Amino acid sequence: NGMYRISSTDGLNFYMDKICDIGAVSKSAVCVVSDVMYFLSETGLYRFTGTYPEELPDNLGRKYTGGTLGGIDNKVYCSLEYSGGTELLVYDASINAYGIHDEFKSSGFVTYGGKVYALNSADGYVYEMSKDRESVEFSFDTRKFFVGFEKKAINGVRIYFDFSGEENEHFEV
Repeated sequence: NGMYRISSTDGLNFYMDKICDIGAVSKSAVCVVSDVMYFLSETGLYRFTGTYPEELPDNLGRKYTGGTLGGIDNKVYCSLEYSGGTELLVYDASINAYGIHDEFKSSGFVTYGGKVYALNSADGYVYEMSKDRESVEFSFDTRKFFVGFEKKAINGVRIYFDFSGEENEHFEV
């Protein structure tokens, strides 16, 4: 587990230099907010601006086993897993402080339209990550596919891909 810098002088040969022995607990535990990379290691949240990762102590002394990160506008949303359960922390980089919210467990965050949304692992609803955190219907269109989350209690997420606009030219997961 660690962090590496990959570089090249000619675009053909690449070199890996180890930066440190600190790494993320999973691929979903990394995000970029306001041009700064944040990641969750077993010991806490870190920020990386290009030189060496800086720990952002939460003063809780927990060993994290997993989690997901997402964010926008200097706020990093951290759905954290540890031996005692789960919790949602929000790190505000503009004031360098955490807010502890509750036991909300997200299986992923999405930034769209200037807002952050999270899929709650427990009830299957998508929530807008605002101070009121209301359940919302969520969908977005891209040039390649349409993804939608239904607003109801489910154990998974329904994803619908429509490739041609023709009837029966799609599949669901």
